[in-house]
Amino acid sequence: MKYLTPTSEQQTLQVIPRVYTTGVSISLRDDTSDEIVFLYPDADINGNYLDLTTSFTLVEGRYYDLKVYSIDYALRVLDAKGTIESVGCLGSDTDKSIIYRDKIFCTSQAINQLNNQYYSVNGTANQFIELWAKG
Repeated sequence: MKYLTPTSEQQTLQVIPRVYTTGVSISLRDDTSDEIVFLYPDADINGNYLDLTTSFTLVEGRYYDLKVYSIDYALRVLDAKGTIESVGCLGSDTDKSIIYRDKIFCTSQAINQLNNQYYSVNGTANQFIELWAKG
C-alpha cells in the first residue's frame, strides 16, 4: 500500500513494475465514489524503481485502486508534442498493459514505520493534545 497526502503539489510514487518503461499512464479509482481518473505522470527509471511524479487530487481518509499502464503509443504521441485526452483513444489493449497494481491511502498524517510513526484513526498525538486543550 502506498500513502499520499491530500495536496495539489506534485508527489512521487516509487514502484517496482513488471516492465520498465517511461511511457506510462495511471488510473486511480476512488473506492468510495467509484470515480476513475487517468493521469500521465513524469516517469523515470531509478535503479530498480520506476519513479512516477504527478499532481494527484485525493480526498483525506479515502482508499484508491492504483493501476499503472505501459503505453508505448502514448509515449510516441507525447514525443510528437501531441496531447492524449483519454486512455480510450489509444485503441486496442495491445497498446496498453498493466505493469503495476496497488492501493493508495490518502492521509495528512506522517507515516514512517522506521521512526515508529503509524497511521491512527484518532489522528496524531499532537492533534489529540490540540483538540483536548481546546476543550
